[in-house]
Amino acid sequence: MPEKMSVLVVDDDAMIRDLLPEILTGDRFDVSTAATGAEGLEAARRRRFAIVVTDLKLPDIDGTRLLKTITAESPGTVVLAMTGKGTIRDAVKLMREGAFDVLPKPFGIDELKLAIEKAGRHHEFQQSHDDLKRRVETSEKMAAIGRLAAGVAHELNNPLDGVLRFVNLSLDQLHRAAPAISSVAHYLEDAKTGLKRMADIVKTLLSYSRNVAVEHEPQELRGMLTDVLTGLSHCNGRSLVQVRQLVPARGLLVPSGLYQVLANLVKNAFDAMESGGVLTLFAREEGEIVVIEVTDSGVGISDEAQKRIFEPFFTTKPVGKGTGLGLAITAQIVERFGGTIRVESRVGAGTTFRVTIPRPPAGGAGVAPPTGMETGS
Repeated sequence: MPEKMSVLVVDDDAMIRDLLPEILTGDRFDVSTAATGAEGLEAARRRRFAIVVTDLKLPDIDGTRLLKTITAESPGTVVLAMTGKGTIRDAVKLMREGAFDVLPKPFGIDELKLAIEKAGRHHEFQQSHDDLKRRVETSEKMAAIGRLAAGVAHELNNPLDGVLRFVNLSLDQLHRAAPAISSVAHYLEDAKTGLKRMADIVKTLLSYSRNVAVEHEPQELRGMLTDVLTGLSHCNGRSLVQVRQLVPARGLLVPSGLYQVLANLVKNAFDAMESGGVLTLFAREEGEIVVIEVTDSGVGISDEAQKRIFEPFFTTKPVGKGTGLGLAITAQIVERFGGTIRVESRVGAGTTFRVTIPRPPAGGAGVAPPTGMETGS
């Protein structure tokens, strides 16, 4: 579902606190209120708000101090200041302190709504600019890491394959021998497990570095999700997880190459809920766009980790549990389809991954070539 824009109103005047949630009702804004500066600061530290509307005359702390603290701790938040000092000099000073706009009291409802709408548009522009900058930086970093990964994987692949073959041959011989040497077989089985994990990592590195083509042939999303869930039936904690599918039974088509994206996201959701929980799969069409959300009720992801979640080799899982390439490859595939992927999470309150992609044409479009490569010979 569309994300509401979060607004925090900080004012000791109860009428203002009651007025703003009333005039900002609807699907666009989610309004919270605070009666003091301390309450406002605590709320802003618990949750990252898109917009903060604060009076400068508060009963406990100076509103300008609140403004400066919020803009310093949450640079993406747009702050509107309400003040009885309506001089141009005061307004200029407040904007230098970080205010996006200043509303001199008294003001009309239409004036207030217009200021908040402007702040909302500024926040959206700021977010899209920051997102584009991050994507460019990540793309450059991923290209460099991809070249490194390709070299490392190719160097490891042949000797690793040879060692794994010799371990398998040794095990075959030992299983035919007397039980007295069964402990050696046990050691080799452990070595084989470790080697297979290394082989899986090399396979993932090669998949990431090769920038392989992805299938665009349309497939019904509901059936694809059924296949994903069947394929992951043995994941950790799978039997303890309740799955809710809010997906049309028929007619909602996605590219068949999206299977790996959904498999990665659903597996991560199961890993986040080893003690049980609820996995919600939601999808809808918005014109020519398909929106898919994978939501778990698991442990959540910290704000710092969310900033790096799609970076190659970054993982929040324990050592040995993940390569840190799953989400990097997932983002790579989604971008290949001309789509976007976003994460929203709170520690202890679960995580939502939202994928948006163009709806495939009914007749299909074959295979998407790797980025930066030409088709044909």
